[in-house]
Amino acid sequence: MNNNIKKQVQDLIKEHGTNNPFKIAKHRNIELIFEDLQHIYGYYLYCRRVQIIHINCILKEFIQKYVCVHELGNAVRHTDDNTAFLSKNNLFSTDKFEIEANTFAVELLYQMMKFTIICILDILLNKLHAFTVYLSNSYNLKLSIFPELK
Repeated sequence: MNNNIKKQVQDLIKEHGTNNPFKIAKHRNIELIFEDLQHIYGYYLYCRRVQIIHINCILKEFIQKYVCVHELGNAVRHTDDNTAFLSKNNLFSTDKFEIEANTFAVELLYQMMKFTIICILDILLNKLHAFTVYLSNSYNLKLSIFPELK
């Protein structure tokens, strides 16, 4: 199951050109509704061929993102099924759909984190290279941090 979900997440990112769950939902014509849901974090609803993800607007942004990813997992994997609401009381549910949605969320969030780390490393390497060039030119040093490619 996990490899299937991992591939599904990778295909979804490739298909939509983003790992942002809000953008993926928009690209898939899944309506996002932000509303005060009290103690409920969010839920997925399929009604009259319309997919809707409800997200609690009073949650912190990073929790809203997790809820969106989790419910996106339900929307992608179980399109025609309405799912139980997500709350802090059932984050660790043993329900098959909820386990799959949590696995989907972890996979997509992992891809987001991996992409962010790669971007940060790229920026740092570019800055290090620029600093190395500056030192080499300013002090006539032969620094070989970045050897020439052959």
